[in-house]
Amino acid sequence: KEIHTYDTDNLYPQRIKELHFRSPLAVEAVETRADFIAGDGWTNGAAGETIANSDGYTFNDLLDFLSKDLSLFMGLSVHFNFNGLGQIIEVNFLPFEFTRFGLPTPMGKHSNVKVSNNWEQASNKNKFDSLISPITYPLFNPLTAGAEAIVGPGGQVLYHTPVPDLYPLASIDSIADTVQTDTEIMRYELNNTRSGFHGGTLLHYPGDIEEGSKEEEQIRETVGGLTGSDGPGVMVIFGDEDFDLSKSLVSLDDPSISDLYDGVSQRVEKTVVKKFGIPQVLLAIQDGTGIFAQKEMQDAFIWYNIKTKKFRNVMARIFKSFGELWHEGPLDFGKIKEREYETPVFRQEVVQQGQQAKPPETEEQETEAKLTAIYGYNRHAISS
Repeated sequence: KEIHTYDTDNLYPQRIKELHFRSPLAVEAVETRADFIAGDGWTNGAAGETIANSDGYTFNDLLDFLSKDLSLFMGLSVHFNFNGLGQIIEVNFLPFEFTRFGLPTPMGKHSNVKVSNNWEQASNKNKFDSLISPITYPLFNPLTAGAEAIVGPGGQVLYHTPVPDLYPLASIDSIADTVQTDTEIMRYELNNTRSGFHGGTLLHYPGDIEEGSKEEEQIRETVGGLTGSDGPGVMVIFGDEDFDLSKSLVSLDDPSISDLYDGVSQRVEKTVVKKFGIPQVLLAIQDGTGIFAQKEMQDAFIWYNIKTKKFRNVMARIFKSFGELWHEGPLDFGKIKEREYETPVFRQEVVQQGQQAKPPETEEQETEAKLTAIYGYNRHAISS
């Protein structure tokens, strides 16, 4: 395939994406960072709302898509179509996990990338949609784009990595074990709920049961109704025909208590928060009071805007590099605005001096007022 493999199996991005999707905490951390990378959009709002491709997506949409990939993979890829003048006529988001470097030169430089949505060659993917044979695209180079567009409509790909010509490590790479721990805890709880892994009762069944016998089938059917989320959880053991019926049901201490994994979960939270540098309040992790103070939220926004500034600067430089080549005229996106914390505004009735405040409306009066505002005062009139 003439590719520079991404890890030994060439599936590093696929593994990272699947791992992060299985952990709610990792997903929230990645999305929070992405939100702050995209900020509140471009300072030049008109440029951001320009349609970027035939699918109708704007450059603001493109900023959101790329911010998610940059947050998770620490890299991004974009596909461009050019006209014969070397001007960009279309910009498309290209999922980072679809893209690989072609073979490098002896100096480690790359001139092209390979794109496929089925690097794993999974047989369960739709063959009509999967690119089993990767497609080759030249790397983004405005100097050759016009000539290449005349020869063929393939386009070019901008493949950004922190260090040129080297694959990046994902943002969760150093905490992959922690993210996996978060995932395994949930799987354990699910299996416990579905299968009654921790028995609340031990059923001692006398004698050995022949495997595959009708008796075994009846026992399994009976016990099956006592396990899972609607049952107490029963564990069955066989053997020893000499038993006391009164002792055939033995009460057990249930080890699946609510705080069994509290310590582990707290360490997982702290590790993820530390890795991403996110104030806990932005991940809705409470300190025990159950209250998010406004000052705390404002400080969190200020801190994380500072923490993610370098990512916004990188994104602004990337957009500037291709915005200048837009076929309808150069697009100056400006800078990405920092996210601002919006103080909640509650509706208050203003009472003039000398006036009395109106009594609160009943629910029926409020509904009536809303319907009247929508349909008019004569909404009850019957046309003759």
